[in-house]
Amino acid sequence: MAVKGKKITALLLLGLLISLYSNSARAESVARRVNRDDKSFRGTWVHRIKTPGQDLFSVISKVTVAVEGGKYRISSDDGESDVRFNGVTLWELKPSGRKAGWLDAADVSEIPFWKMDYNADPLLLLNFSGEETVAGRPCNVFRIAGEYKEGDVSVAYWVDKEKDILLKKEYILIVNKKLFVRESYESVAVEFGRSSPPSEFEAEIPEGWTRYKKNRLDIALLRTKY
Repeated sequence: MAVKGKKITALLLLGLLISLYSNSARAESVARRVNRDDKSFRGTWVHRIKTPGQDLFSVISKVTVAVEGGKYRISSDDGESDVRFNGVTLWELKPSGRKAGWLDAADVSEIPFWKMDYNADPLLLLNFSGEETVAGRPCNVFRIAGEYKEGDVSVAYWVDKEKDILLKKEYILIVNKKLFVRESYESVAVEFGRSSPPSEFEAEIPEGWTRYKKNRLDIALLRTKY
C-alpha cells in the first residue's frame, strides 16, 4: 500500500509539472505571437483607471495608434502629445510647449501597451478563459492570477483571434480584499490592411521648437508593466 501510495503521489506530481510546463509554453507562445513586429494596424485606444473611492473609471488618455512593423505613431486625442518611432529614433512632440524630445532606438526597450510582458510574474499561470468581442472583433481571452507583495493580482488579455493583436488588457490589484487599482487599455476602433506612409513615422520639427535628448523613456503608454 505504501508503494502504491508513492506511485500515485509521483504521478500527481508529474501531472502538475506537465501542467505547469504546458501553461508556461502556452504563455510564451501567445505572447510571442502578439509581440511580433510583423503587424500593420491602426485604431483608437482608451487608457482607463479606477482607484478606491471611485464608482466609475477615469479616462487617463485616448490615443490614435498607427503601427507598421516595428514603427509606430501615437497621437493623443487632446493634441498634447505626438510620439513617432521610425525604428531608429523616437520623438515625442509636445505642441503646447513647443518642445521635441528624442531617444535612440537602443533606449526604447520597454513594453508598449499593445504588447504583453511574458516574463512578468505570474504569467506562467496564463489560462484561456473564453471568447469575447472588443472593438467589434472576436478575441480569445487569457487570464492570469497570483500574489504581489501583500495583494492579489489578476491580469487579462483580449487577443484578436485572426490577427494576434492585443486589443485590450486589464490589471486588477486587490489589497486586504479591497480594490486598490484597476487599469485597462482598450481598443474602441481598429482597422487592418491600410498601410501607413513612411512619413507618418518621421518627425518634422517646426522652426523655433526646442529639441532635447530625453534622459529616459518616460512615456507611460510605452512602459506598461504587464
